[in-house]
Amino acid sequence: MARDNDREVKPPLAYRLGLFFGRLFGWRWVPDNHLGAVYRMERYNDLRGPGFFRINPLTESVKLTVDLNPDFMSTNVSGLNTQDAVQLEMEVALGYVFDPRDLPHEEAQVFIKLPKNILRDIVTDFTTSTLLSIVPSYSAEHICRGGLFETIGQALHVQLTERLQPLAMRPTFVMVLKVTPPAALQETFTAVANRAAYTHDLSIYQEHELSEVRRREMYAVLGELPGGIRYLNIPARDVYPPTRDDQGPRPKIIPGTAKPISYLSSGLDEEDDYED
Repeated sequence: MARDNDREVKPPLAYRLGLFFGRLFGWRWVPDNHLGAVYRMERYNDLRGPGFFRINPLTESVKLTVDLNPDFMSTNVSGLNTQDAVQLEMEVALGYVFDPRDLPHEEAQVFIKLPKNILRDIVTDFTTSTLLSIVPSYSAEHICRGGLFETIGQALHVQLTERLQPLAMRPTFVMVLKVTPPAALQETFTAVANRAAYTHDLSIYQEHELSEVRRREMYAVLGELPGGIRYLNIPARDVYPPTRDDQGPRPKIIPGTAKPISYLSSGLDEEDDYED
């Protein structure tokens, strides 16, 4: 047995009769944020609505409705050359509205027939060409740090408003979501970000502590490098490695993480000790 909320709810009979007889006398209705395209003698005449409006039922008809609600989309734009000749890819989210009432009569009758995917393609093309003119003003490093997202988004919004206005389209908001550097440079930008964070962390140390901190960090990084290379952790006070006659402590050996493929360029073999 079907539940009540699964049943189709029909409008009251009086309402349906009113619409039926209203249509006979030329009354039409379109919902909010919509327009009715009125054709006279099968040729486009004008746009009417929203709400109720009256046509001549003998010579006029409403062929279609135009949606004035904002449309939201995102697009990826690649091949953006920066000030330092680096090509970036940028993901942008934006919203726009289309109002054909601002178009001349000849253009309106063409644009009202365009499906939403064609309108989105138009916005995407204008977004691409606009970013191609904005991004070369900045360096790749500054863009990839994320501090220019809002600046680029505002410039894109202003220029898109000017370029889309002749097509009766207007951006409602523009937001830069993500920027992707070339694959060959992604590790470089990651290293820059890590170096910036490491420098910030060093601010907690006094000047006389920095050399020891840097030394420990260096050996920690060396120990994680691939290739199985063994690195010598020489104490900070030891300038030269100990000799065979020296009874002092020997350097600590930090093994690599992968299969051995080479050793230090000093010529020491795996089993060699230090010599004078």
